[in-house]
Amino acid sequence: MSKRLSSDEIIEMLAAYALRSLSPEEAGEVRRELKAMTQDQRNMLIDYQSVVGLLGTLILPVSPPEFLEDVIMDKIAEEAEGLTEKNLFSFVGIEEGEWQQLFDGIRMKVLNEDLAAGKRTALLEFKAGSILPRHRHLGREEVYGLQGYCTLNGQRLQAGDYLLAESGSIHEEVVFEVDCRIIAVLPDIEFLV
Repeated sequence: MSKRLSSDEIIEMLAAYALRSLSPEEAGEVRRELKAMTQDQRNMLIDYQSVVGLLGTLILPVSPPEFLEDVIMDKIAEEAEGLTEKNLFSFVGIEEGEWQQLFDGIRMKVLNEDLAAGKRTALLEFKAGSILPRHRHLGREEVYGLQGYCTLNGQRLQAGDYLLAESGSIHEEVVFEVDCRIIAVLPDIEFLV
């Protein structure tokens, strides 16, 4: 149990409480003291809250400086510079992109990467007999089966199937019985070998 606030401490905090400028802990202290406040202290709080309610009506609107619109429009134009119909879309042809060997019999071609979000869209190929080690997803993973099949945590994923693995989920070791191809939106992962 926290110590009680003195009458002077309560009075010092009432204006800040009415302005909602106290930390959550301090505001909690004032709320705990409400029942024990004197009538004068309660009236003071009501007066402060009334004044705070009026503050918004007393402020006159201010127009931004005339040059500010030009600065903003220049910034928008600068960011849009170079954007054309062609580079608003990203296309990766079947023969384009580099395959990366991840493990024996497992390779990946990154189609798109969003470093800020920590995810990438990739095409993955698994040869029959290959093994994907146990791993934890550090974000949501989405998988769509394109060819073949595999078993993920007891669930068979085959061509045309979709899987969503939530952040924090763990995929147990996957042994591929047949050749398999998937497209996936992959988060960062942590291998648990």
